[in-house]
Amino acid sequence: FNCNRKQPIIMATSNTVGEEDEKTSKLTCLKGQTKLGDLAWQNQTGWGKSSDKLNFNEEGLVGHNWKQLDVITDFGSNTSLYGVKCDYNKNPVVIMFSDDGKNWNKLAMLTIKFTDNESEHMFDKPVQSRYGRMLWAKTEGVNGIHAQFLGHGQSRMLTGKMKLGEFSFEMTTGWKKSVEKLNFNGEEGLVGHYWKQLDVITDFESTISITGIRSDYHKNPVILMFSNDGKNWNQIEMMTIEFTEKEPEQYFDKAVNARFGRMFWVKTDGTKGFHAQFLSM
Repeated sequence: FNCNRKQPIIMATSNTVGEEDEKTSKLTCLKGQTKLGDLAWQNQTGWGKSSDKLNFNEEGLVGHNWKQLDVITDFGSNTSLYGVKCDYNKNPVVIMFSDDGKNWNKLAMLTIKFTDNESEHMFDKPVQSRYGRMLWAKTEGVNGIHAQFLGHGQSRMLTGKMKLGEFSFEMTTGWKKSVEKLNFNGEEGLVGHYWKQLDVITDFESTISITGIRSDYHKNPVILMFSNDGKNWNQIEMMTIEFTEKEPEQYFDKAVNARFGRMFWVKTDGTKGFHAQFLSM
C-alpha cells in the first residue's frame, strides 16, 4: 500500500480542456505529526496501533472494534491541501481543518465517499491549513485503512549568489544590510532603502527547476523575473504575486527552468525586515 499515484489528475485549464494541470499532477501524500482526536472510540485504534499507521507505506489503521477513527495531522505550518487519497470505500470520511488544532472550520468541513475507481478526491480549491483531520464513524470491513492529504510536500528553498538589481532605490537596502538577509534561516530580513524599491537577483550557478516562492511579507506584491544569462529577462514568464498571512507559499502553474531568479518590490513598507526565497521540489 503506497502513495504512488497511478496517473496524473486531468483537469480543465484556461488553455485546453483536458490538458494536464502540472501543478496538480505533481501532488504527493503529505506527512506530519499525527495523533488521535477526541472522537476516536475509547481513545484507541484497532489492536492499539499508533496513529501514523494510517499513512500509506504503513500497515493501515482502523477504529477500536471497527468503530470511530479520528486522526489529526499537524503539518507544522500552514500548508496548501489539495485533496485526499484513501484506499477505504465502505464508509465515508469527514474532513476538517484548523489553524490551531482546537477550532475546526465548519465552513470548510466536507464528507467524502470513495469508490473502487476513485481513490482520490480533489478539493474545489486548495485549503490553507496547519491541521487536517479525518473522522470515520465506522471502519468495519477491512484490517487497515490508508489515507493522507495531498499537497506539494516538502519544498526546498533555493540559495545562490545574490546581488542587488539596478531597480533598487539608490542601489542600497534598508540600513545597508547585505542582500543575503532576504533569505530565511534565521536572518533578520531585508527591506528597500527608505522602504522603497527592492530588487534582488539570485544566481543559482546552473539552470534549475523553480516551482514556486515563499515569503513572509504580504503588504505589497512582488514581481518575479527569470533569465538564463542574468541580462535578458524573460517577459513571457514574468509574474506578479501577492501573499497573504495564511498563504506564505505560492506555486507556479508550471515549473520555470532558469539560472537566474529575480524578485522586485516597488514598495517595502510596513516591516523592518522580510524574507523571500524561490522554491524547488
